[in-house]
Amino acid sequence: MSSDPVNNISCALVTGAGGGIGKAIARYLITRGKKVILAGRTEANLVATAREIGASAYGVLDVGIPGDIAPFVQRLVTEHPDLDCLVNNAGVQRHLDIVHGDVDDFLSRADQEIDINVRGTRNLTQRLLSHLRWKPHAMIVNLSSIVAFVPFRLVNPVYNGTKGWVHLWTMNLRAALARAGSNIHVVEIAPPTVGTDLHREAPDPDDNKKDKNLRSAPFPSIKSSIELPHQDIHKQSQPPQLRSERSPLATRDIAAGNIPDARPSKELRRVERQSGSKAGRRLRPEGQGCIWATLMRLDRTQLKGESCLIGDLA
Repeated sequence: MSSDPVNNISCALVTGAGGGIGKAIARYLITRGKKVILAGRTEANLVATAREIGASAYGVLDVGIPGDIAPFVQRLVTEHPDLDCLVNNAGVQRHLDIVHGDVDDFLSRADQEIDINVRGTRNLTQRLLSHLRWKPHAMIVNLSSIVAFVPFRLVNPVYNGTKGWVHLWTMNLRAALARAGSNIHVVEIAPPTVGTDLHREAPDPDDNKKDKNLRSAPFPSIKSSIELPHQDIHKQSQPPQLRSERSPLATRDIAAGNIPDARPSKELRRVERQSGSKAGRRLRPEGQGCIWATLMRLDRTQLKGESCLIGDLA
């Protein structure tokens, strides 16, 4: 078995694949020689994408409608018994005002977010689990978001919560399957701001595009990681408040040994001062660091273990 789980699969279903990240993932898998089936709500987008990237098939599916999932899965595994990978990418983001918004409108649109982002991911996974467990090697990929860890977009309160749920669901799914001795590999992708049409309901639908994101990013270190070439990122000094700031709770937990300290060691800092480089730094795997480390060194992420933060895709 290859250490790269993509090498071990042959056929993938990608939801929300008519555009954006779903389309990019589908295209990538095809370049890796995999058979890819697209799923989404808009048939015209699926047809155009399938022709453009060379997908093997497509199916119209709204994962937010629970009654549609079971017959879709039955038809899918009958027509494509070689399916051994599920990519749960489908999701919606609603611009909601907790304080001043109309209550009925808020609840209606929030329910749709939960139906698609939470129930859709859960239901499709559960419906396909029995099929995937029979495969010698299989993979489930769940798309969460950086806002699952740092919910800085206050205009998307329900979206932030749904992506936090996807993160925790993925952790529990991985642990449960591992305990059962399953060969299903579970991966979480937590993208940062990406230039797609996800923000189409925002007052400025293009506020997630790269040029505007540079002006609006809340952390200077994140702006640097998007704008500067890789070799220049580490010549930028972190603002003092980001370099030293951490929550009292995190400080106490680290001191007590409850959270491993993700800061570079004294020896590493000495080597960095002598060499003028920070190339030796790496973000610790999920569960071995804390949020402040993620914020301070987002540009030093490492695809290690089962979960990752991915860089700028726009």
